[in-house]
Amino acid sequence: MPDRCNDVPSVMDFYIGTYTRGTGSTGIYHLVEEDGHSLTCAAPADNPSWLVRDHSKGIVYAVSEVSNGSASGGGVTVFKERSNGRLKLTQSMPSEGDDPCHLTLGDNQLIATNYSSGSVISYSIRDNGELGDSHRVDHEGSGPDPDRQEAAHAHSSVEVNGSIVVADLGTDRLMVYDSNLDLKDEVTLPAGAGPRLMSVAGGKLYVICELSNTIETYQLGDHQYNHIGSVSTLPEEFDGTSFAAHIEISTDGRFMYGSNRGHDSVVVMSLAGDLPRPVQWVTSGGRHPRHFILAKNALTKTESCLVVANRDDNNIVFYQRDSETGLLTDMNRQIEVPSPVCIV
Repeated sequence: MPDRCNDVPSVMDFYIGTYTRGTGSTGIYHLVEEDGHSLTCAAPADNPSWLVRDHSKGIVYAVSEVSNGSASGGGVTVFKERSNGRLKLTQSMPSEGDDPCHLTLGDNQLIATNYSSGSVISYSIRDNGELGDSHRVDHEGSGPDPDRQEAAHAHSSVEVNGSIVVADLGTDRLMVYDSNLDLKDEVTLPAGAGPRLMSVAGGKLYVICELSNTIETYQLGDHQYNHIGSVSTLPEEFDGTSFAAHIEISTDGRFMYGSNRGHDSVVVMSLAGDLPRPVQWVTSGGRHPRHFILAKNALTKTESCLVVANRDDNNIVFYQRDSETGLLTDMNRQIEVPSPVCIV
């Protein structure tokens, strides 16, 4: 099995977000794949568990997923990329809430969601990539799970037809805002679903739900979100404990990928019908696959690899991806990274 995706000499570089508290990690790591690999610490950071990368400005944004029980426990940091892959810290901003866990980069704003505080905050973006004015909105409510849904827990956001949709795991709702974070609509999910992350393709919104281990599919209309149905991320024969995590759709809109923590797998789904259809489960190569990325080959520009971050086994695992069938093949390639939880 080749060491590189599609056995084509190419260069791929990744920034990897980690958990640093109580682990061996010191911050954000830089991984270069070119006839082998090089792994270095790009910048020290405190629990940089979610990253987004603005290639046009050479900027990496990171959350600082920390909590001190106050309104300003967490933070968002701005890093400038250097030619050697290192990152230079240029700005730190409070997230005005506890445990920010997700970022969405728009044309002129950055959206952060504070999980423990159940709030969402928008920052304007200056020409140099640094953050300007901010505006926060707080969620209220709860769900049927007394342990995980005792309060609102804003988990992620996505841009949908000019609106900002925020998934709240604690209240089983999607909050639909305009660009100023003024509420436009609310979408109620099945009770106890625990919506975590979202992806949009082919006029549909797909929501991966952490507690129910399902993909909830919504047909997008004129300011409408019509629920089509639910599909499990787990095989029927599995009867253990698992929590769905990441979701990503291939650029051509034909296949969806999701990760399962507990079952410790990546599910491949075809999007040919009204609802996603599972076509493969592969082991994630480690425990707690919190995040993965569909990586493009630098020469062919096809998404020829899936790279998964397994938090509890401290590794990054590579899979070859067939662009025609969507199926994954283990490349028998693992790289040790301390507590990895996000790859960009």
